[in-house]
Amino acid sequence: MLKKIFILSTPLLLGGVEAFHPTSNARETAFEVITQQVNTWIIVHVLQVPLFGMIALVVFLLVKSASGYLSIISKLSIFLFFTFYNALDSISGIASGILVLNSQELPPELRRLAVEYVNLLFTDSLVQIIGLFGACGWLVAVFCTAIYLHLEGNSFLSTVLLAASGVLFAISHAPPTGTIGLGCFFLSMTMIDFSILE
Repeated sequence: MLKKIFILSTPLLLGGVEAFHPTSNARETAFEVITQQVNTWIIVHVLQVPLFGMIALVVFLLVKSASGYLSIISKLSIFLFFTFYNALDSISGIASGILVLNSQELPPELRRLAVEYVNLLFTDSLVQIIGLFGACGWLVAVFCTAIYLHLEGNSFLSTVLLAASGVLFAISHAPPTGTIGLGCFFLSMTMIDFSILE
């Protein structure tokens, strides 16, 4: 029962947090977006650290008792997600928020430097590679888990919803794709046979 509650509540909790994730349009820099809602930005990204771990644990629990290549690939991939996506969250999320918050009282010349370095936390190639590894880890893990659950007799609809959550959340954890993806994840979990997880 506790496992079921954990599996069902985690995507709702993370989806609820992601609903408050500040978003940008094509004309805004990262610094401009964060400046508008810096406190919300920091809170969301701090909360994401444990919640990313929790959603990774949910995926792991779904294949924990399974054997075979799908289970192995899913477990390895969700480890990649947990490792690299939390690294991305720490760099582009928490660190950038702290820099923006503490740059507000700086003299103009130093503030310009802060703007440059905050934006670099989103455009640097290494940061983008870290994010790509995390997103791909999520996508592969969720796809393998969806296939495994379908082979175990779960409905086609639950499989499609789970696979959709893999794609949508991999595109971006921010709204709307992140929240919709986690909604799909939750709906899929309401349809699965929890007895196969024992």
